Amino acid sequence: MCRLILTAGLCLIIASLVSSDEANKSGDKSGASSVNFCSGRSDGLYAYPPDPQRFYQCSNGNTFILSCPASLVFSAISRVCDWPSATGTFCIGKADGNYVNTNNLNSFYMCSNGRTVLQDCQKGLIYKPSCNCCQQP
Repeated sequence: MCRLILTAGLCLIIASLVSSDEANKSGDKSGASSVNFCSGRSDGLYAYPPDPQRFYQCSNGNTFILSCPASLVFSAISRVCDWPSATGTFCIGKADGNYVNTNNLNSFYMCSNGRTVLQDCQKGLIYKPSCNCCQQP
């Protein structure tokens, strides 16, 4: 089973590299000067504003446009592909831990290293910071 998952993951990576290389060769300009995006930039990963599921990879001044696996989006904050619910900005500058979601007491924000994950309580329960848990109202 592990080999199957690993093989599928490698296939996704190879497919995204091939499609990004083809996009670069064809002069994909759906982003502002995407072919020259990395000129003068440090090596690394950068958001691709026209499409949240894609991102730039800069390497030695070369620009590569890569795609996240299905259902994931690129987080400019953590610079990884992540679930859309984990790409919010609530936790930026906050200490790791759980925080009340004042818009919906049936859920709470879980912060870790600046990443935001919206976590739901079980039906009928609300998050209470006093016990750092979900309890009856």
